[in-house]
Amino acid sequence: MYKFNHEMNRRSFWCLCVPALVGCFTPVVAQVSDFPYVQNFDSVSPPALPPGWSSTQNRILGTNDFTTGTTTPRSAPASVGSTNATITQSLISPTFDFSGVVPDSMVFYIRRSATHNARMLVEASLDSGATFPLRLGDSLTNTLPNSYVQIKLNLPPVLSTGHAVKIRWRVLADGSGNTGTLRIDDVMISARASADLSVTGVRFQPFFPIETDSVFAFAKIKNVGQQNAQNFLAEFYVDANNDSIPQPSELRATVQSSSIVASQDSIELSANLRIFSASSRLVIAKVIYAPDQNLSNNQRNAALNIGYRLRSIVVNEIMYAPAGTEPEWVELYNTRPDSVNLKGWLVSDNLVTSKHILTNQNVLIPAGGYILLTRDSAALVDIHPEIRSRVLNVSGFPSLNNTGDAVVLYDSR
Repeated sequence: MYKFNHEMNRRSFWCLCVPALVGCFTPVVAQVSDFPYVQNFDSVSPPALPPGWSSTQNRILGTNDFTTGTTTPRSAPASVGSTNATITQSLISPTFDFSGVVPDSMVFYIRRSATHNARMLVEASLDSGATFPLRLGDSLTNTLPNSYVQIKLNLPPVLSTGHAVKIRWRVLADGSGNTGTLRIDDVMISARASADLSVTGVRFQPFFPIETDSVFAFAKIKNVGQQNAQNFLAEFYVDANNDSIPQPSELRATVQSSSIVASQDSIELSANLRIFSASSRLVIAKVIYAPDQNLSNNQRNAALNIGYRLRSIVVNEIMYAPAGTEPEWVELYNTRPDSVNLKGWLVSDNLVTSKHILTNQNVLIPAGGYILLTRDSAALVDIHPEIRSRVLNVSGFPSLNNTGDAVVLYDSR
């Protein structure tokens, strides 16, 4: 889940006190138009409610029925809750503006003590809380005492006609537990934008590129909005400073889409990123779409691992039938003019499904240099003290069959 900071447009207005019916409280109107909206009730000091949230005051005049607290939250440090199932009490959300989007769903979690047996309704208002004519779901009852239960409610399309939508959680006061406790936590309200393109995947061709290959990047772009999309761009960046933020100087290619993409359809745009040296790099794919109402899903990062050219490291000698206590060994040779790091490389015999890692440390074979792989490096050096190359102890080094076998070397990819 993502938390969003919303600009709250607040205005105060007079509150008519009718304690016998709804209690007296002073609502604060807060326009929320960024979705998904997430409220974990963790941003304020208990017992205060987050900005824009309000409560009835039916139990004690001047004191909110619903308050935040740190007792048994679903996500620490706090949740919001109330006590007494015999008194009508309500928790009211900030004001939501669903114009330009399609209301989707609301997810929240409730936890009740065994004695909180009142029903609860979840209702919606289109007039900033003056009335709550829309019931979002059937009355909720205590189904699993002392445990959080997830509630998911679909939001009706009629909410998109309202610029001042509020949600109310209302205890119906038809229970008998005057000390029962109800808690609510982790509220998420989602909506689908009319215009919204998302980068859902990045792949490369070749699948395992090496330093002599031209690398093509493919960005999969999905139209998750409600209207057709066209006239958008895909930008491809190669992260040079390892900050995962696309910079103008890191831009490798820009591709214009000439297609119309229907809602829920996808398209792939590709670009030639050219040739890279052997290394690991981060490629950033970003979609640029002027009408986009949700920029949080416009970018996706993918690791591009460029391997060494073929036969950079070769198997130079194999000792598959040593005499006495000498262990089997394999000698590798670096044909390159630069060193190669063997960290993460693997070896196997002809049973290629059983690979053994050479080392998890940085181990370099110098240009034109050698290294020996064996199961018992101490024994090998003891028998052949004249060895000048580095000897690497490989745990689980495969036993080589004298009647025929293979030595297979794999890079870190």
